[in-house]
Amino acid sequence: ERELEHAVQCTRHVFDQHVVLQFAVTNGAPALRMHNVSVRVEPLGDTDLYVLESEVPLRVLPYRSTGSCYTVFRTYPTVGTVATSFACELRFLAITVATDGPPGSLRRETGAGYPEEIPLHNLELSTADFHPGV
Repeated sequence: ERELEHAVQCTRHVFDQHVVLQFAVTNGAPALRMHNVSVRVEPLGDTDLYVLESEVPLRVLPYRSTGSCYTVFRTYPTVGTVATSFACELRFLAITVATDGPPGSLRRETGAGYPEEIPLHNLELSTADFHPGV
């Protein structure tokens, strides 16, 4: 059931010295507004090959909305293309919102919120990601 509440899709953007992971997150939980949405990404292989450089969270994601957050890794072109796997976890501050108003009314926040951490499937970065069309 929890998997139906939030959907996450990843688009990989590969540059000479960076890999940018764009995560499109959809909030399907009617009583939640997601704040400070990010996907924590950690290399499972040689951690020296991909160094976390930046994370850009999504500030607010209301119900039935999709938005993007980003994770940027520095790579080293002298090493060559190395396939690896990454562990991923969706993180956000869950704010409960009132659902008792008339349709189309503003949804008011009903509490201070609580942190959520939801494990996602591992992300595979393959040689094909570095050489499109191969």
